[in-house]
Amino acid sequence: MNLIRSVCQAWISLLAGAILLIIGALSAPLQATIQVSVTSLPASPQPLGTSITFTASATDSNPGPVTYSFAWQMAGGTGFNLIRDFSLTNTLRWTPNIQEGTYQIQVTARDYLANETSSTVVTFVVNPLVVGDPPVAVKTAHPLVALFSAPSCPTGSSMRIGFELNGSTQMNYTNFRTCHPPTSMNFYVAGMLAKSTYNMHYEVETGSTIVPDSNVVSFTTGAIPKSAPMATTSVVLPPTSQSAVSSDILFTGYTIEPYSAIDYPAATDLSGNVLWYFPGYGQITRMVTGNALLGTTRLLNANCTGTSTGPFGTNVLQQVLE
Repeated sequence: MNLIRSVCQAWISLLAGAILLIIGALSAPLQATIQVSVTSLPASPQPLGTSITFTASATDSNPGPVTYSFAWQMAGGTGFNLIRDFSLTNTLRWTPNIQEGTYQIQVTARDYLANETSSTVVTFVVNPLVVGDPPVAVKTAHPLVALFSAPSCPTGSSMRIGFELNGSTQMNYTNFRTCHPPTSMNFYVAGMLAKSTYNMHYEVETGSTIVPDSNVVSFTTGAIPKSAPMATTSVVLPPTSQSAVSSDILFTGYTIEPYSAIDYPAATDLSGNVLWYFPGYGQITRMVTGNALLGTTRLLNANCTGTSTGPFGTNVLQQVLE
């Protein structure tokens, strides 16, 4: 009996040990080795305002999905600024719009299941758009947005851009931005009607004195694509004399049926004229540094029926630069 009891106890101990090993293996964190690299097209250097596509590539010892995030800073900076949070999309279209110089682009790849990450940093040289004293205004990827580039202004001063519709006396202004010599000053100018010509100039504020530059730049906006849901709009109640000033801008969200939960953000004046729109699906949350908006972008497939990650795709946090 003692022998039988000893054998049974031995088997019970072996079985308990095996169960503990299995439980330990299941509860132990998943291990993965991940490495990431990144390429750019076009290659460095490029003039300011050029749209650059970065493509990340990761090798992962674990078959689990890999997500990517993108961030930037000026060379020698102390902290990276998020461009787009983690998503399955491994490409990023980025347009440097603040100042010329050497930028650092940080790409982080993350194994979603193992929560292991790998980061790499590449440098990209951006050359100035303006040469000499006369400012320039160039087209961007957005038909209603201009990129205005002016020469450097003195330390302690600020600059803004004034723009008015050709033939109008209503001057519109951007916000003032602090001068940062010796690099140029660059502004996205938005709030313009489609297929219209505007006259632009820059103004420098020093103390309480504002001095407009004598150079005037002409810029003509493009047309809103016919495929955009706000290409044709109607106003139910037109503004009256008691309404807000005519230059006020309203932010709204157009929807696409039958996917009424999908927003197509836009801005209009009080008469319903579209002054800006986001060329995609998402929601705008707030302004951020660098002529940009912060929002969530919904990644959809070609026929807007969503992806495997959800009925309408994935919401991704990113900057909206144009």
